[in-house]
Amino acid sequence: MQIFVVYFCFSMLAEGVNVGTGMWVAAVLNLLVFHMLFAYMWPQVVLLDQPFRQTLTNSLRCMLAFLPHALAAAIIQVVFWGLVILCMPLGILLMLVFGFWFTCELCCQIVSGDLERVFHIEERIRARKDAELAEALAAERLEAGEAEDVESAAPDTNVWPPRKGKSGDGTEK
Repeated sequence: MQIFVVYFCFSMLAEGVNVGTGMWVAAVLNLLVFHMLFAYMWPQVVLLDQPFRQTLTNSLRCMLAFLPHALAAAIIQVVFWGLVILCMPLGILLMLVFGFWFTCELCCQIVSGDLERVFHIEERIRARKDAELAEALAAERLEAGEAEDVESAAPDTNVWPPRKGKSGDGTEK
């Protein structure tokens, strides 16, 4: 929709017909609002496992709560794509050099602190990694325990990771 509105404004301007200030203001506000919303939406889609309706609601709330950051991210997006479109023969070179990642990375850096403050993403990632590590260690201990039962070889001295229980002399490990 945004592309069609901007294209309509520029094509009418090229024909010598002015669409009016209201149409230009509507086009710019449309671009800004949607880019402010998407600046908070895409990181949530990638990092959080939640329904799309919840992602959209969270994005809208974050956009309103952290308006200066959302506006800065949107301005970066709009200015970059405006430069790409206005310098179209050179815009292809800009796209080859910077691609889509450049503006997305800048915008994600701007809003990442806000998302961390609201969703505690780093804590969730750290907890998930710790749980995976604990699960892997438990599986390894279980596997090693089964192997020792089958072999029933030497005593448990110098075994890593240490196991709970009693050692050969009756003391706690």
